[in-house]
Amino acid sequence: MSSFEVLDVAFNIKLYKLLRFYDIFDPKSTKIFGYNFYRVTGIIITVLTQSYILFGQTGFFMPTEDTINYIEKSMLIFVNSMNFLAAMKTCVFIYKANNIWDLFDVTRINFLKSEQCCKYRYKILEKVRNKSIRLTNFIVVFAIISLTIWIIYPLVINFFLTTTGPNNHQGYQSILYLRYPVTTNTYNQYYFVFYTTEAILAFGIIYYSILVDTVLVSLCWIFIAQYEILSEAFGNIKYDDKEKDGSIKAYNDFLSVLNDQRRLNS
Repeated sequence: MSSFEVLDVAFNIKLYKLLRFYDIFDPKSTKIFGYNFYRVTGIIITVLTQSYILFGQTGFFMPTEDTINYIEKSMLIFVNSMNFLAAMKTCVFIYKANNIWDLFDVTRINFLKSEQCCKYRYKILEKVRNKSIRLTNFIVVFAIISLTIWIIYPLVINFFLTTTGPNNHQGYQSILYLRYPVTTNTYNQYYFVFYTTEAILAFGIIYYSILVDTVLVSLCWIFIAQYEILSEAFGNIKYDDKEKDGSIKAYNDFLSVLNDQRRLNS
């Protein structure tokens, strides 16, 4: 399947191309040692992210000077759950990248080619495409705003903590609530190194998680729309006994729509 033009498909391909997520699936994208550059990059980012987070969890098995409250424990569980889901979805998408690329073929506007389906596909798929574009754009913008607030929040908290009375036995607030196997003094001394690393990791987690979810939602909408088109097409097939060769035309229309359904199911 050749690379799509923006108007050829019923989802927000322009956004995925802009964010380079589309290149994970495109077999014509940049190669490195014969492998898709963006898939290799995704694997490396996932491995480094999980290794760093695993390192950040080892502090739970060591005595530390500071304490962690129930809110921080809850946030840690939430962050780890989100990280696990993002890693799992990323691995599945990269592993099945070729299958997903073939699946994108179904999203073409002209995928259903029978005469009866052509009467409805543009009307139905146009609505789905507009809805998909609006939703994905909103989710990405909302994710950027949420990530910005998430990253800035620890700095605000630490500012008030350090100005009202610093506590040498309490570590600064972090983004991912990790418990590093270092002393509190060492952590506070190199806080901005840990902070910058966690900010990059948080961006990577949100990036893959949000894009994978929006692709899945878009595909589901398109499949629903395709079956709606088939339903309308089958319902429009009728036999007119007053029309010459009406039975032959109805039979041909039925076979044509049936072939479209088989293509969609295959």
